[in-house]
Amino acid sequence: YMAPEVLGGALNLRDCESALKQVDVYALGLLYWESFRRCSHLFPGETVPEYQLAFQAELGNHPTFEEMGILVAREKFRPRFPEAWKENSLALRSLKETMEDCWDQDAEARLTAQCAEERL
Repeated sequence: YMAPEVLGGALNLRDCESALKQVDVYALGLLYWESFRRCSHLFPGETVPEYQLAFQAELGNHPTFEEMGILVAREKFRPRFPEAWKENSLALRSLKETMEDCWDQDAEARLTAQCAEERL
């Protein structure tokens, strides 16, 4: 789960530790999306969707680096939230906002890992 700055060749390694932490937080947001899509309590009265990788619906199971770069870095695409999550509960809004803040296109705007943990 490479961040847009990695896929776009714009990773700033002047502060390597900070840059790589921001890359990790991007990946964390995608892992949250994968994990929470499998939580039955987030799909009340519905069947939980089958397991799916982020971007699998758009690019299949084995996308190339170039395909990911186009989708994530150039088109700024992110995984779609399930229809069941359109409910306006505070918990769902907070969860979606946390994921979106983790996978922000701007690495500097992303949450810290500690902030993401605190929000959960």
